[in-house]
Order: sequence, then structure tokens, then C-alpha cells
Amino acid sequence: MDTAVRIRPAGSRPLRMALSAAGATCFALGALGLAVPLLPTTVFWIAAAWCFAKSSPRLAQRLLTHPRYGRTLADWLGHGVLDARAKRYASLGILASLTLTLPVTPLPLAVLLACGATTLLVYLLTRPERRRG
Repeated sequence: MDTAVRIRPAGSRPLRMALSAAGATCFALGALGLAVPLLPTTVFWIAAAWCFAKSSPRLAQRLLTHPRYGRTLADWLGHGVLDARAKRYASLGILASLTLTLPVTPLPLAVLLACGATTLLVYLLTRPERRRG
């Protein structure tokens, strides 16, 4: 598989250990997202793959070659590409989350959440769906 993802461990041991811990945390949250509605899997696994690419090439490669999520992770990390299906699910998750949280959130925080979600949606929806060239 042509992942085109730069897998180069960080220089210092403490930094690699911190990135490994962050990657393990992100991976666990993503795995939890497989069972918990509105908790994203792919986003956390993208973060985990990035952390592992800087701390543990072996773990990064395992994520990038995963039968179901590997291609999405590799396309995003290597090329900034997100397919239409992933965009659709991510957008629906963001909108569902807002729908559930805004009614019970104080107004200043609700405005902040709505602005952040709108920014995220615009960014997400403007990402290319196919690799160039």
C-alpha cells in the first residue's frame, strides 16, 4: 500500500514516550467510538496514527494498513484527502452533537460551540475527495 505518510520517529526518548501515550489514548478513544454513538473513531485514529508515526513506526504501520480504516487514515495523513462517505458521517456526527448539546448549554458557550462546529464543517467540506494526479 502506498501510504505516502512520513513515518519518522521524534528524536528524544521522553518525546517519543509522550507521543506514544497520546497515541494510545487517541486509539482507545477511537475504539470506544465504535460502540458509543457520536464519539468519532476516524478522527481519534488519525491523531493516533500521527502520534505513532512520530513515536512508533510499527504501530503507525498497523493503523495505516488496517483493513477498514487504513486507507482513510493514509489518504488523510499523506494527502489531506477525505472521501465523500467520511465527510458525510463526520458532518452528521457534528450536527447531531450540536443538536443534543446546544439546548442544554449556556448561551455564551453555545455560541462558541456553534462557531467552532461551523468552522470545522467548512474546513471538512472543503477538503478534496480524491488525490490529485
